[in-house]
Parts: sequence; structure tokens; C-alpha cells
Amino acid sequence: LERVEYETLLGQWNGWYEEYEDQTNVYPLAILRFEDMLFHANEVINQLCSCVGGRRRNHGHLLYPMDSAKPDEGTHAGSNGLTEALIRYGDPKKRMEGWTREDWNYARDHLDEGLMERYGYSWPDPP
Repeated sequence: LERVEYETLLGQWNGWYEEYEDQTNVYPLAILRFEDMLFHANEVINQLCSCVGGRRRNHGHLLYPMDSAKPDEGTHAGSNGLTEALIRYGDPKKRMEGWTREDWNYARDHLDEGLMERYGYSWPDPP
């Protein structure tokens, strides 16, 4: 593998998913978006099991941990649990909290529009 250094997180996001997509002619690929698992976990798991020829265990019941999966220390201090994630990512206004117009413009100029479209992302209103 060739080591790649990215100048920005957006460059890394674009490069990461483009590299995965470049391998689809060699390996099957399933990408699960965090927000789909957060809001539609049962449907996503059912579709994935069907796709790979598996079946669900535990009669399809999911256990949701309510606290953050990461300890509340170091780089993960202040990370969200399930309830906080639902509140933050379920509300378009809260999702963009802390963004400036410059942040929004930079994202709009640098995110790969093809990836955004293929993964079902749309642009929120600017702040």
C-alpha cells in the first residue's frame, strides 16, 4: 500500500471513499452510514443480512447502549451517547452548530459531489 498524506480532513474523506470505490471491481463493497445505523438500524441490518446471505439472530432485537462507547477521557472526553447523538444529528439546525459561513463554503468547494450524491448526502442551508 502506498502511504498517502492529506492536507485536510475533507481531502482524507474524499480519498478514503474513492479508494474503497476503486476496489469494487476486485472486492464486493458495502458502506454503512453512521446516520443510517443511528436512525434505521433494523432496516439496514435486514438489508445487509439479505445481501450477504445471512440471517438475524435474537429475533431481530437490537440492544442499544445508551452511553458513549468511548471513555470520557483523553481525546474522547465529551463524546456523545445514543440519546445525545439522536438529538444532535436528528435536527438539521443542531447538526450544523458551530459552523461558520466560511466552513460551509469550504466544504461546498472541496467535498466530492459525486461521493455526496452516491452516499445520499445533501447540502444543508448555509449558516
